[in-house]
Amino acid sequence: MAKNKKIRILLLILFVSFSDNLTGQQLFTGTNNGSPIEIFAEDGIEWHKNKKKYIARGNAKANKADLLVTSDVLEAIYEDDNDTESEITILKASGNVFIKNQKAQILGGNIATYNLKKEYFIVNGRKLELISNEDRLTSNSTIEFWKNENIAIATGKAKAYKNNKYSIFADKLVWHLIDEKENDNKSKGNQGYQIKKILAY
Repeated sequence: MAKNKKIRILLLILFVSFSDNLTGQQLFTGTNNGSPIEIFAEDGIEWHKNKKKYIARGNAKANKADLLVTSDVLEAIYEDDNDTESEITILKASGNVFIKNQKAQILGGNIATYNLKKEYFIVNGRKLELISNEDRLTSNSTIEFWKNENIAIATGKAKAYKNNKYSIFADKLVWHLIDEKENDNKSKGNQGYQIKKILAY
Protein backbone atom coordinates (compact mmCIF):
# COMPACT_ATOMS: atom_id res chain seq x y z
CA MET A 1 0.00 0.00 0.00
CA ALA A 2 2.80 2.44 0.89
CA LYS A 3 4.56 1.60 -2.36
CA ASN A 4 1.39 2.24 -4.38
CA LYS A 5 0.91 5.57 -2.60
CA LYS A 6 4.47 6.66 -3.41
CA ILE A 7 3.98 5.69 -7.06
CA ARG A 8 0.75 7.66 -7.20
CA ILE A 9 2.41 10.78 -5.82
CA LEU A 10 5.36 10.34 -8.17
CA LEU A 11 3.06 10.08 -11.17
CA LEU A 12 1.28 13.25 -10.10
CA ILE A 13 4.59 15.07 -9.77
CA LEU A 14 5.69 13.86 -13.19
CA PHE A 15 2.38 14.96 -14.65
CA VAL A 16 2.76 18.44 -13.19
CA SER A 17 6.35 18.69 -14.42
CA PHE A 18 5.42 18.42 -18.10
CA SER A 19 4.28 22.03 -18.11
CA ASP A 20 5.39 25.15 -16.26
CA ASN A 21 1.82 26.43 -16.27
CA LEU A 22 -0.98 23.91 -16.41
CA THR A 23 -4.46 25.09 -17.24
CA GLY A 24 -7.82 23.78 -16.13
CA GLN A 25 -8.70 22.18 -12.84
CA GLN A 26 -5.76 20.35 -11.28
CA LEU A 27 -5.21 18.28 -8.14
CA PHE A 28 -1.84 17.59 -6.54
CA THR A 29 -1.30 15.23 -3.61
CA GLY A 30 1.74 15.61 -1.36
CA THR A 31 2.62 14.64 2.20
CA ASN A 32 3.67 16.14 5.52
CA ASN A 33 4.90 13.89 8.30
CA GLY A 34 3.19 10.98 6.60
CA SER A 35 -0.17 12.76 6.33
CA PRO A 36 -1.53 13.49 2.85
CA ILE A 37 -2.06 17.06 1.68
CA GLU A 38 -4.31 17.69 -1.30
CA ILE A 39 -3.90 20.92 -3.26
CA PHE A 40 -6.51 21.92 -5.83
CA ALA A 41 -6.62 24.86 -8.24
CA GLU A 42 -9.01 25.88 -11.00
CA ASP A 43 -6.43 27.66 -13.18
CA GLY A 44 -3.62 25.16 -12.79
CA ILE A 45 -0.60 24.14 -10.72
CA GLU A 46 2.98 25.13 -11.55
CA TRP A 47 6.06 23.16 -10.48
CA HIS A 48 9.14 25.30 -9.77
CA LYS A 49 11.66 22.50 -9.40
CA ASN A 50 14.73 24.64 -8.67
CA LYS A 51 12.86 26.59 -5.98
CA LYS A 52 11.29 23.39 -4.58
CA LYS A 53 7.75 24.63 -4.61
CA TYR A 54 4.38 24.28 -6.31
CA ILE A 55 2.13 27.25 -7.06
CA ALA A 56 -1.63 26.70 -7.34
CA ARG A 57 -3.64 29.50 -8.95
CA GLY A 58 -7.33 30.26 -9.12
CA ASN A 59 -9.62 29.39 -6.19
CA ALA A 60 -6.77 27.35 -4.71
CA LYS A 61 -7.44 24.96 -1.82
CA ALA A 62 -5.25 22.86 0.46
CA ASN A 63 -6.65 20.06 2.65
CA LYS A 64 -4.84 18.25 5.45
CA ALA A 65 -7.03 16.12 7.72
CA ASP A 66 -9.70 18.53 9.02
CA LEU A 67 -7.74 21.64 7.97
CA LEU A 68 -8.81 23.69 4.95
CA VAL A 69 -6.87 26.66 3.53
CA THR A 70 -8.29 28.58 0.56
CA SER A 71 -6.97 31.62 -1.32
CA ASP A 72 -6.47 33.02 -4.80
CA VAL A 73 -2.91 31.65 -4.91
CA LEU A 74 -1.25 28.92 -2.82
CA GLU A 75 2.44 28.07 -2.66
CA ALA A 76 3.52 24.69 -1.29
CA ILE A 77 7.22 24.63 -0.39
CA TYR A 78 8.80 21.24 0.10
CA GLU A 79 12.03 19.61 1.26
CA ASP A 80 13.69 16.72 -0.54
CA ASP A 81 14.80 13.57 1.23
CA ASN A 82 16.57 10.92 -0.78
CA ASP A 83 15.20 8.13 1.38
CA THR A 84 11.54 9.22 1.59
CA GLU A 85 8.93 11.22 -0.28
CA SER A 86 9.29 14.98 -0.48
CA GLU A 87 7.71 16.70 2.52
CA ILE A 88 5.64 19.86 2.23
CA THR A 89 6.86 22.12 5.05
CA ILE A 90 5.40 25.57 4.29
CA LEU A 91 2.12 26.75 2.79
CA LYS A 92 1.85 30.38 1.66
CA ALA A 93 -1.53 31.84 0.73
CA SER A 94 -2.32 35.18 -0.88
CA GLY A 95 -5.60 36.86 -1.77
CA ASN A 96 -8.92 36.18 0.00
CA VAL A 97 -7.33 33.90 2.56
CA PHE A 98 -9.65 31.65 4.57
CA ILE A 99 -8.50 29.05 7.11
CA LYS A 100 -10.75 26.57 8.87
CA ASN A 101 -10.74 23.41 10.95
CA GLN A 102 -13.30 21.78 13.24
CA LYS A 103 -12.49 24.13 16.13
CA ALA A 104 -11.95 27.58 14.60
CA GLN A 105 -11.73 29.66 11.46
CA ILE A 106 -9.81 32.75 10.35
CA LEU A 107 -11.37 35.21 7.92
CA GLY A 108 -10.26 38.34 6.10
CA GLY A 109 -6.63 37.51 5.33
CA ASN A 110 -4.66 39.06 2.50
CA ILE A 111 -1.60 36.86 2.97
CA ALA A 112 -0.79 33.95 5.28
CA THR A 113 2.02 31.53 6.05
CA TYR A 114 1.54 28.10 7.62
CA ASN A 115 4.61 26.36 9.03
CA LEU A 116 3.58 22.71 9.07
CA LYS A 117 6.51 21.58 11.21
CA LYS A 118 5.72 24.05 13.99
CA GLU A 119 1.91 24.01 13.41
CA TYR A 120 2.09 27.81 13.31
CA PHE A 121 -0.02 30.27 11.30
CA ILE A 122 0.56 33.97 10.70
CA VAL A 123 -2.14 35.86 8.79
CA ASN A 124 -2.03 39.50 7.66
CA GLY A 125 -4.98 41.63 6.64
CA ARG A 126 -7.00 44.75 7.40
CA LYS A 127 -10.15 42.98 8.64
CA LEU A 128 -8.98 39.80 10.33
CA GLU A 129 -11.26 37.69 12.48
CA LEU A 130 -10.64 34.44 14.36
CA ILE A 131 -13.87 32.70 15.40
CA SER A 132 -14.33 29.74 17.72
CA ASN A 133 -17.90 29.05 18.81
CA GLU A 134 -19.14 32.39 20.24
CA ASP A 135 -15.67 33.82 20.90
CA ARG A 136 -14.12 36.26 18.44
CA LEU A 137 -10.68 37.83 18.10
CA THR A 138 -10.19 40.62 15.55
CA SER A 139 -7.29 42.69 14.24
CA ASN A 140 -6.51 45.19 11.49
CA SER A 141 -2.98 43.85 11.00
CA THR A 142 -1.93 40.36 12.15
CA ILE A 143 -3.31 37.21 13.75
CA GLU A 144 -0.96 34.42 14.78
CA PHE A 145 -2.00 30.97 15.93
CA TRP A 146 0.18 28.34 17.62
CA LYS A 147 -1.84 25.13 17.31
CA ASN A 148 0.23 22.91 19.61
CA GLU A 149 0.35 25.55 22.36
CA ASN A 150 -3.30 26.64 21.86
CA ILE A 151 -2.31 30.31 21.74
CA ALA A 152 -3.72 33.01 19.45
CA ILE A 153 -2.22 36.51 19.18
CA ALA A 154 -3.88 39.51 17.55
CA THR A 155 -1.80 42.63 16.87
CA GLY A 156 -3.16 45.97 15.62
CA LYS A 157 -6.33 47.46 17.13
CA ALA A 158 -7.13 44.04 18.56
CA LYS A 159 -10.52 43.20 20.03
CA ALA A 160 -11.70 40.09 21.86
CA TYR A 161 -15.38 39.61 22.54
CA LYS A 162 -18.17 37.10 23.09
CA ASN A 163 -21.62 38.36 22.19
CA ASN A 164 -22.66 40.67 25.05
CA LYS A 165 -20.61 38.89 27.71
CA TYR A 166 -17.28 40.73 27.32
CA SER A 167 -15.31 43.07 25.05
CA ILE A 168 -11.60 43.79 25.44
CA PHE A 169 -9.62 46.27 23.32
CA ALA A 170 -5.83 46.64 23.09
CA ASP A 171 -3.03 47.08 20.59
CA LYS A 172 -2.13 43.43 21.23
CA LEU A 173 -4.23 40.62 22.70
CA VAL A 174 -3.12 37.09 23.56
CA TRP A 175 -5.63 34.27 23.89
CA HIS A 176 -4.69 31.21 25.93
CA LEU A 177 -7.10 28.48 24.88
CA ILE A 178 -8.36 25.11 26.07
CA ASP A 179 -9.43 22.50 23.57
CA GLU A 180 -13.03 21.67 24.50
CA LYS A 181 -12.50 17.97 23.85
CA GLU A 182 -10.18 18.04 26.87
CA ASN A 183 -12.75 19.80 29.04
CA ASP A 184 -14.82 17.39 31.15
CA ASN A 185 -17.63 19.94 31.49
CA LYS A 186 -18.29 20.28 27.80
CA SER A 187 -21.40 18.80 26.24
CA LYS A 188 -20.85 15.88 23.91
CA GLY A 189 -20.47 16.81 20.28
CA ASN A 190 -19.39 20.39 21.00
CA GLN A 191 -16.18 21.38 19.23
CA GLY A 192 -14.03 24.43 19.57
CA TYR A 193 -11.92 26.27 22.11
CA GLN A 194 -12.64 27.81 25.48
CA ILE A 195 -10.80 30.93 26.60
CA LYS A 196 -8.54 30.16 29.57
CA LYS A 197 -7.20 33.68 29.90
CA ILE A 198 -6.69 36.86 27.87
CA LEU A 199 -3.61 39.08 28.14
CA ALA A 200 -3.72 42.67 26.87
CA TYR A 201 -0.67 44.81 25.95
